[in-house]
Amino acid sequence: MAFYVTGHPGKAIAPLKRAMELDPDLFEAHFFCGLSCRDTGDFHNAAVHYERAAELQSKNHQPLAMLADAYFAMGHREQSVSAARRSLNRIEEAFGRNPDVAEVLGMGAVSLVYLGENEQADRWVRRAILLDPDSYSVRYNAACNYAVIGKPDLAQECLEFAFSHMPRARRWLLGIAKHDPQLDPLRGRPEFEHLLRRLEADVAAPS
Repeated sequence: MAFYVTGHPGKAIAPLKRAMELDPDLFEAHFFCGLSCRDTGDFHNAAVHYERAAELQSKNHQPLAMLADAYFAMGHREQSVSAARRSLNRIEEAFGRNPDVAEVLGMGAVSLVYLGENEQADRWVRRAILLDPDSYSVRYNAACNYAVIGKPDLAQECLEFAFSHMPRARRWLLGIAKHDPQLDPLRGRPEFEHLLRRLEADVAAPS
């Protein structure tokens, strides 16, 4: 988990798999292995581990939200929509129809766009930012939401905020931004490509 959080997903996979060998029912091992596989571009294995994590914690919405991303990246649209719907069902069961937790709203908004509920996604992501404006994960989920619903300038603004205000998260930001399919609408835009180059230069610089 420490390898992943500090932006080294490739190094995280082997110890996470060893943890699964020791305890096949360890939620954290499957969930973080899913995240690490995603950030190295291995969406198939990411989906496998997200599915298992969702089984192990039957009320947790996060692995299903991530599963929707993985299926979307692989072009499995029906499975992506199903995973997003299951994630939102878990959110509603745990937090009600109008969550008031920033992280839940941010991740829920990302799932809503897979269901075509863009207006609600927009409301949720704006509420998430108001509740926790300094959270890099909230800002990142907001960027994904805005990219998908056709608001690239707002998406770029959220990514720039994360870059400027959360320097310790830059390695993580680079790893996820390189492969996240929800950011595909931004690829090729000069502002986004310039941000990636700045992230690469920052990560490569000696500490």
